Amino acid sequence: NGPLHISSARERFQGFSDALMKYGVPLDESLVVNGALTVEEGIELSRPILNGVTRPSAVVCYSDFVAFGVMQAVREIGLSIPDDTAVVGFDDVRMSSCLQVPLTTIRSPKEELGRQAMQLLVDRLEKNHNAGETDKRKLAVELVPRESSLVKGK
Repeated sequence: NGPLHISSARERFQGFSDALMKYGVPLDESLVVNGALTVEEGIELSRPILNGVTRPSAVVCYSDFVAFGVMQAVREIGLSIPDDTAVVGFDDVRMSSCLQVPLTTIRSPKEELGRQAMQLLVDRLEKNHNAGETDKRKLAVELVPRESSLVKGK
C-alpha cells in the first residue's frame, strides 16, 4: 500500500479490505506493507514478504509503478508470474500492457476526474465557497485483467 498519510492510499486499502471481507477472505496483516510509491520501493518492500514463510499467492499494489517493482522482485527470487505469485497494480499506465508479462491493473477514469475537478474549481470560484469546505466524489474504476493475474489453463 502507499503511505498512509495519503488519502488515496487509505481509501484504496479500505476498498481492498472491504472486498476481502465481502468474499470471506481473511486479511493477513503480516502481509500488508505501507509506504511504497516507486518501482524501487516496490522491489525493496516486497522482498521480505516474497522470501517469507507464508509467501502470498497474489500481491495487490498501490500503483502500477509499485507493481513493476514487485514483479522485478518476484523474478529476482526465481518465481513465476502469475503461476507462483499474481501481481495487480492500479492506474493502468501505458507501460502496464507492454511488459513481458502484461500487468493486471485497475483503471480509474482520469479524464472524468479531471473534468469534475475543473468543474468543482469553477463552481468554487463563482460561488465564493469557504476554503474549509470539502466536496467528496467517487467515480467507478475498472479492472483490466491481463496475464500477471491469469493462471494459464484456468
